Amino acid sequence: MDKELSIKILTPTIDLLSSELKSAIYNLNQANIPALGAVNDFEHVQQLYDFCTYCYLAFKQEQLIAFVFVMDESSLYQSPNYQYFKLNYDSFLYIDRVAVSDLYQRKGIGAELYNHIYLKCIEANIPLCCEVNTLPRNEVSLNFHLKLNFKITEERPFGKKKVAMLIKE
Repeated sequence: MDKELSIKILTPTIDLLSSELKSAIYNLNQANIPALGAVNDFEHVQQLYDFCTYCYLAFKQEQLIAFVFVMDESSLYQSPNYQYFKLNYDSFLYIDRVAVSDLYQRKGIGAELYNHIYLKCIEANIPLCCEVNTLPRNEVSLNFHLKLNFKITEERPFGKKKVAMLIKE
């Protein structure tokens, strides 16, 4: 791991999200559209954060360069993609969104964050779940997940899009 990279794990029920961090998450999310869904404003960032079990943050020289929102089966999140996993698995961790700054993509930061999350899954003996767009096709994300040994359980329509439901056990 890059020595200048620091990873923080926030627990929303315990850790507050500062205005500066909301702004940084918002900006990083919006910079990753269309791979990620847009967030409307800082309040929307806060709502997503509140649904999370964990929020993983990667910093380089105190600048946010990546984040991951992670939910478990007890979240009240209503996303149809999250609900798919909630209906099909008793216990799991679900990656709702992950964003890495353009300057730091393809440098192992996403894999490092996923590894931290997957270690929690191993400890709890639960699967790690997420989805990736297949229409329009997000080839980079699909390849990333398959390289990390995620398996496609099925493809589902999602509005005008189509998504592959992925799981790593």
